[in-house]
Amino acid sequence: MAILNVNPTRMELTRLKRRLAVARRGHKLLKDKRDELMKKFLELVKKNRELREKTEEMIMKVHSHFLAARSVMPPEVLDEAIMFPKQAFTLETAYKNIMSVKAPDFSFKAKSDKDEDIFPYGFADTSSELDTAIINLYRAIPYLFELAQTEKTVELLADEIEKTRRRVNALEYVLIPQLTDTIRYIKMKLDENERGNLTRLMKVKDMMIENARKAVKFIIPVLLTTFVISGCSIFGGKDQVLLPPLENPPEVKYNTIEVQKGTIRKEIKETVSIEVSAGTSIYPKYGGRLQGFYVSNGDVIKKGDLLAEFETDSAEVKIKQYEIALEKARMTREQAIAQAEREIELARMQLEELKDDLEEKETLRELAILEGGPALESLEEDIRSINLSIMKQEAEIEGLYERLESTKITTDMDVKNAEHNLNLAKKELEGMKIISPVEGIAFNVGKFTLGEQVGAYTPMLIIVKPEDIQLRYSGASVKYFEVGMKVEIYVDDITLEGEVALSPVYYPENVSSNTRSSVIINIKGLTTEVMTERRGEIRVNLVLEERNDVIVIPKRLLQNYKGNKFVYVLEDGEKRQRFVEVGIETNQEVEIVKGLEVGDVIIDT
Repeated sequence: MAILNVNPTRMELTRLKRRLAVARRGHKLLKDKRDELMKKFLELVKKNRELREKTEEMIMKVHSHFLAARSVMPPEVLDEAIMFPKQAFTLETAYKNIMSVKAPDFSFKAKSDKDEDIFPYGFADTSSELDTAIINLYRAIPYLFELAQTEKTVELLADEIEKTRRRVNALEYVLIPQLTDTIRYIKMKLDENERGNLTRLMKVKDMMIENARKAVKFIIPVLLTTFVISGCSIFGGKDQVLLPPLENPPEVKYNTIEVQKGTIRKEIKETVSIEVSAGTSIYPKYGGRLQGFYVSNGDVIKKGDLLAEFETDSAEVKIKQYEIALEKARMTREQAIAQAEREIELARMQLEELKDDLEEKETLRELAILEGGPALESLEEDIRSINLSIMKQEAEIEGLYERLESTKITTDMDVKNAEHNLNLAKKELEGMKIISPVEGIAFNVGKFTLGEQVGAYTPMLIIVKPEDIQLRYSGASVKYFEVGMKVEIYVDDITLEGEVALSPVYYPENVSSNTRSSVIINIKGLTTEVMTERRGEIRVNLVLEERNDVIVIPKRLLQNYKGNKFVYVLEDGEKRQRFVEVGIETNQEVEIVKGLEVGDVIIDT
């Protein structure tokens, strides 16, 4: 990845770090937006498929009934019947915001709410198939509006998902790697410049020390020669005085340490608190008087465990009442249908009697035609009267059949309503026992007393899975934590891996200062057993720097005078000062980059 064309300065480094933080934050927000858009998109696609299938089914029914009506009605009568529609719809268009996408929101209303106003014709010359087609079309119109709204929303969401995906890819594979490589390049340049300056300073210092040593070597012999010559001229005439015998000075013993290579780590060890990122909130759907509450903080919960229960007296009474109402509705349905069927059977019997009378009268009329006589006119009148009665009876039978269908529909609705009420009451009774839907650990358990009246949807506890547990740290060292850093987490004697998920630079500006001065850490490999068996506090260890196979000495041996760092070493039995260059420093140890070699002996002062 090519780096940016910038000057490798500390100001530019700070600016690029801020840009990188903003880019990572934007990348995370865009990924969250993309995931949420995909979730909404899939929901709408499923809904759109169901709406389309239902709408197509209803339109097919409309077409089939129209074809049936066309087959039994003259074309001019059919065209005249549907030429001037009587019902009208008012459609209002608005917009709703779905993750910054303006989706259409249709609201429509019929001109008249009466069902009979949908027919723009009379019933004398039309077929019942046309009536059924008009009714089905009237019922299909709301689904057509909803289908149009859903399909347009799906299309807009698909376009927004594609744009968001391109932005996420641009940040993830272009901008963020480019900024990261540029920051690494600037750091390398700055480190190189710093090492060059330090090398030059050390060279100048060595030259100054060497010049001082040469001056001392030149001056001391001159002084000694001058002193000897002067002494000989002054005391040359006197006898030589014998000096006392010289004794070897006592040997000085030092506590020493041999220089060796090792590992040094600059790290931060702090105590953290537990934070819940997600969980299943447990609450009663109906509420009631608490009869038992069986959970406390930190309990391990399995799926299907009984968490709490409420008194069920009122719910059981409701169930009994609704069972009686359901039985009554079923009996009423059976009686009403039986009564309607009896009326139809009676009307059919009367129709058969009229047909028998008609057949008898027609036989008599044929005889009268053959024999002749005045009775023929009377028989003709009787036949016309019977035919009229037959037509009325057939119309009455048709009305009775329609009444039977209406009775079935009405009584079925009554039965379904009673069954619905009974099911709701049973669900309410089931809701009196709160059963755990998932397994996990109990957190934020509320304080409830037995007999207390608990309202519906009152939060009682949160069930958290181990993967939903995070750690929050807020302390003086929070500035060293950056997103993506690996940390070690200590739960008693167990060591787990962790990763910094959120640092202060990623918080929105509207959050509180306490929240902004903290970091969130994700835990890998955390199990329910580890959390339940935990005895002490959870600690986090962040390694800032670590180097292996380097020279490490105790920090107490390092001396500092006006910024010059040195140690005392033992060379040829003599104590000498040696200047050193240090690297990583901790409270107990320090890394020596230059000035000491493995095997050197340091004097422990």
